[in-house]
Amino acid sequence: MRKCLGLILIALLLISSCQEEEAQFLSNKIELKEITVQDNKIKLEWNKPYIKNFNRYLIFKSDDPITDYSQYYSFAEINDIDQTIYYDNLSLEKETYYAIAAISSTSEPLISNSKKFVREDLIIFKNNPNDIVFYSEQNNLFVFIENKIFVVDYENFEISDSIVLNSDENYGSIGNYNGEDELYVACSDGNVFIYDMMSLNEKANFYVGGKVRSVVADNNNNIYVKTYDSSGKMTSYNRETLSPISTYIGFSTTGKLLHFSNTSRIVERTENNYYIYYYDHDLSGNLTNVGYIYNYNISYYEDISEITNETDYFIVGTTGVVFDSDLNFVDEIGDQYGNSFSSFFSEDYFYASVFENKEVQVFSNTNLNYIKEYSTNLYPLKVFKDNNTLIIFGTDEYYYDYYYSTTNFSIEKINLN
Repeated sequence: MRKCLGLILIALLLISSCQEEEAQFLSNKIELKEITVQDNKIKLEWNKPYIKNFNRYLIFKSDDPITDYSQYYSFAEINDIDQTIYYDNLSLEKETYYAIAAISSTSEPLISNSKKFVREDLIIFKNNPNDIVFYSEQNNLFVFIENKIFVVDYENFEISDSIVLNSDENYGSIGNYNGEDELYVACSDGNVFIYDMMSLNEKANFYVGGKVRSVVADNNNNIYVKTYDSSGKMTSYNRETLSPISTYIGFSTTGKLLHFSNTSRIVERTENNYYIYYYDHDLSGNLTNVGYIYNYNISYYEDISEITNETDYFIVGTTGVVFDSDLNFVDEIGDQYGNSFSSFFSEDYFYASVFENKEVQVFSNTNLNYIKEYSTNLYPLKVFKDNNTLIIFGTDEYYYDYYYSTTNFSIEKINLN
C-alpha cells in the first residue's frame, strides 16, 4: 500500500511539473494557425496561451506584415479567453495580414505570428464604372471605367482582355448584325465604336458629333445614337453603310436609351424630372413619332437612372416604378414609394439589388409580388443572372465617394439552387 501511495505521489508531482513546464512554454507563445474560409467568412484560429491575469484577446489586421503590434489599432476584441476562433468578413483586398495579442492586466502582451490571407478568386476595381454590359454567351461583363473597357470572365474570376479608348466617359450596349453579336460603344468625344463580341476586333467606327451616352440597335440593321449636347440630337444610322437615315433635334436630355425588342419604340429616362421620352421608328429606321409623358410616380431626384427591359414591362429609377411598352403606369415593385433599388435584371423574375440591405430581392414579373431575397457579401450596385447564378457587381463599403474614395469594387456570384 505504501508503495502504491508513493507511486501515486510521484505521478502527481510529475503531472504538476509537466503542467508548470507547459504553462511556462505557452506563456511565451500564441500561434495563429493557417487562415481558411468558412461560409464566406475568414476563419482565424489560434491556441489558448497561459498568462497570469489573462483577460482578453486583441485582433489586428493590416495590408502589410504585422511586426510591431503597437503600431496598429486592433479591429476586434474578445473578452472570453476560451474563445480561440474568430470570423472576419471577406474584404476586397488581395492580401491581408492578421495577428492576435493575448492581454494580461499585470504582464506584457503575448503576440502571435503574423499570417497572410490571399484571395485568389478576386477581381478588384478601384473606381466605380460608368457602365456595365452583361454578355452571358461568353460569361463576360464589360466594365467601363474611364478610358478602358475591362472584359471580365465572371466564371473564372479573371480579367481576360481590355479595350483602350481615347475618351474618358464611355457607355455600351449589345446588338446583332448579320448573325454576329456586336458591342456598341458610345464615347464622350463623339465617336461610336463597333466591336465583335467574340473576338473583340474593331469592326467599324464613325463620328456623330457631340457627346454620346447611348447607342441602341433594332432588329432591322439600324442603329440609334443620342447626343447629350445642347441640341439633344437623336439620329438613326444604317448599320451596313453607317450613313444617317433620320434625325430629330429637341430633347437635350442625358439618359440612357432602351429599345424594346418586341416593338419599334425607344425610351429614355433622365433624372431630375418626371418625364419618360420616347422615339418611335419604322422598319427602315425613320423616326416617325417622338414625344414624352409625365408621371408623378417617377422619383424626381435619383442617384441612378435605370431602365431595364423585359418582354412586357420596363422599370424606371431606383423606386421600382413599372411601365408597359405603351408607357402606361402599371405599378411599383416593393413597398410603395419606399424603395431604393440599385439596379434591376429581368428574366424569369425581376431581380432588384438593394444596396443598403446587402441583398437582392426577387419579384414576380407577372403580378409584381415579392417572392424572396438573397443576401450578398458586397453592397450590390448591379445584378445580373446567368442560368441559376446571380452575378453581383458591388462594393465593400456602404458609404463611398465617386471621386475621392479608396473603396474597392468587385464581383461575387450567388447560386440560386
